[in-house]
Amino acid sequence: MQTVSAALLDKGFDHWTDFAESIGATEAERNAFQAHWNNLAPDRNFEAYTRRERRILRYRCRPGQALQLNDDPVYRPKAQYNVPYKRGENQLSYATQDCVDDPLMRRIVLADLDALDGALSQKLTYSIDIHLFRVRADGGAISPTTSGVHQDGHEWIFMHLVDCQNVQPVVSTLHSGPDPDPVLLKTTLTGFLETIAVHDRRHYHAATEVRQRDPNRPAWRDLLLVNIDKAEDSAVSGGDT
Repeated sequence: MQTVSAALLDKGFDHWTDFAESIGATEAERNAFQAHWNNLAPDRNFEAYTRRERRILRYRCRPGQALQLNDDPVYRPKAQYNVPYKRGENQLSYATQDCVDDPLMRRIVLADLDALDGALSQKLTYSIDIHLFRVRADGGAISPTTSGVHQDGHEWIFMHLVDCQNVQPVVSTLHSGPDPDPVLLKTTLTGFLETIAVHDRRHYHAATEVRQRDPNRPAWRDLLLVNIDKAEDSAVSGGDT
């Protein structure tokens, strides 16, 4: 992904339709990777707002060095949202071991880091929070995918589409501010690992809700979110891993 890092850093966002090809994902790897989304847990903090299942996977790293697993399952949001949900810490289910060991997951994370080459300091340690999301809809219900036009409080966010089943088009947008206009990017992610990357502290983002295409069958949309931030103790520890 080195060829796109300059565009990403210049604009603060980018959209890639060929991410899976760029990291050499095979059909067998795709099938094994998508299967991880069949073993997620309900996101209790958001159950009053949407039907979402989730797991978390975490790493720490210094650019150019090996990833170090962080097994803390407690997610401490960096932002608040104007929707009905339980605020504060979210006790999430950690990724299963086969997901942690998945070679495609590791290649995705390393490709995201490579795309930021030049923006990450080799003197600092970074935290990488990886969220496996499934948003479901059935029985005619509508499940929001996001809390409207928003920021999550991270430095960089990579949004990788994993799968869609029986879903009406979900439109993803990027914005220069909290208002819907102007729109910097408007697209519907359809391909495996089709990706939007955004400098979250610079731009805002949103996506429309999950609705069933066929009302007689359940629908779901699977997404992999990779958030990259300076580790809170990076300046103190010098980023040693």
